[in-house]
Amino acid sequence: MNIIAIVYERLRGRPLPGDIPPSVLGSFVLDKGVDAIRGLSLPRRSDRAGLRFRGAGVRIRNSSHLAVGAGVALGEGVLIDAFCRRGVALGPNVTVGPGARLLGSGVISERGEFIRVGARTAIGAANLIWGQGGVTIGNDCLLGPNVTMVSEDHVFEDPSTPIRTQGSRRAPIVIGDDVWIGAGATVLKGVTIGDGAVIAAGSVVTKDVEPFHIVAGVPARDRGSRTAQPEADDD
Repeated sequence: MNIIAIVYERLRGRPLPGDIPPSVLGSFVLDKGVDAIRGLSLPRRSDRAGLRFRGAGVRIRNSSHLAVGAGVALGEGVLIDAFCRRGVALGPNVTVGPGARLLGSGVISERGEFIRVGARTAIGAANLIWGQGGVTIGNDCLLGPNVTMVSEDHVFEDPSTPIRTQGSRRAPIVIGDDVWIGAGATVLKGVTIGDGAVIAAGSVVTKDVEPFHIVAGVPARDRGSRTAQPEADDD
């Protein structure tokens, strides 16, 4: 148990609770052991050695464009297509939840830019991250399930021409450190979200978000700062 707890804390940056039933812990260790064996096939970054974890049914396309840091864990059914100009890079101890999609390009004929995910960030289950215009996600971020990031949209000004033939517009998405993006939120092209910001579940973010601010709604609107002090009571 001590060895397991040490390894867990080193990989995830937090202690393993001591009240986990032995049967649950044993199953967890067995599953992670199998994932670690599968993880031997993952492309490695040159900066660090260490375990990498690959869940059942993970699909990786264009692996020569993918770099995976030590401690990265890919959940069941993850798809990564790393074909893009500057590749897809996952920093140390990143976790990618079951069913998530990280796609460097929208279509093969229109190569995307890149996807960069910082250390210890958690990509939630069924997330969709498209790197057509470039997506940068900082360290220690939390993305809930079903979060979508799309760094491209379509031109549609000419009603006499099919939208699919009018081209597209791209702009990078930049997410700072320690950002929490709630379940079902969507972040659109050209948006920068500052460090420590919180994006409420279901929001559609179309404009920049200041550091440590909370936004919510469709489209997302500023709901105030996390650092604001409550007003003093006069009584």
